[in-house]
Amino acid sequence: RSRRQRQMCIRDSVGTAPGEYTIESVSLDLNHTFDSDLDITLVSPDGTTLDLSSDNGGAGDNYTGTIFMDGAPSITTGSAPFTGTFQAEGGTFESTFAGDNVNGNWTLEIIDDTGGDSGTLLDWCITVSQNPISPIIACPSDVVANTDPGVCGAVVNFADAVAVDPEGGPVTVTQTMGDPSGSVFPPGVTIIEFTATDQDGDSSTCQFTITITDNEDPTITCGAAITQTNDPGMCGADIVVPPAMPMDNCPVSGPGTVSYTHLTLPTTPYV
Repeated sequence: RSRRQRQMCIRDSVGTAPGEYTIESVSLDLNHTFDSDLDITLVSPDGTTLDLSSDNGGAGDNYTGTIFMDGAPSITTGSAPFTGTFQAEGGTFESTFAGDNVNGNWTLEIIDDTGGDSGTLLDWCITVSQNPISPIIACPSDVVANTDPGVCGAVVNFADAVAVDPEGGPVTVTQTMGDPSGSVFPPGVTIIEFTATDQDGDSSTCQFTITITDNEDPTITCGAAITQTNDPGMCGADIVVPPAMPMDNCPVSGPGTVSYTHLTLPTTPYV
């Protein structure tokens, strides 16, 4: 029976929330004849245990360059000396140690449950990383506006997003989508995005929208009034009417549509 301990200079608990810790891997190298005699267990500072490997490997020898990591094939699919990456036989680090304190002594327990063979633990390592703690960022409220008079758009000014680092460090806020404040924004919806980045490289984003509505009616200019004598022998005259000229602050692609209405004025009978 052999035990090896390593002090972890970290804090708080194992979990998936920001600021909590993830057990990335456990690696080990050991010499032992007849691997199937061995039960290898990881024990947390709180006393929670996870079976890494029990009675695997048959008459093979040693664990060489063996890495345990969540999501890998089970150690039961391997063979001695188990070089490679495997998931612990008893489950995942994430589910087994969730809520356990990472500060303290993590113990790798190795038991020969048969006897008659000997071995040596050469080295082992547990790798733990802190889950990112992203900055908290808040964007301005959405903006709704009409087009400026005579312009196909509107000038909109807005403040930058504001952000804080829950860990108290400096935060850089930059605009990462959309035109800058003070620009002329076209009709429709424009997305504005800001990104906050802390000194550890963790980032978070927020967005708001600028909605511009074209509420300005088009204008139309007609040609001058026409006075024309009737055509010879005709009670009327053929007249070429110049087209009216429509104008709009937001011209559409291609010509606009102008509708003509013909009005017949009443005439005074000849007496």
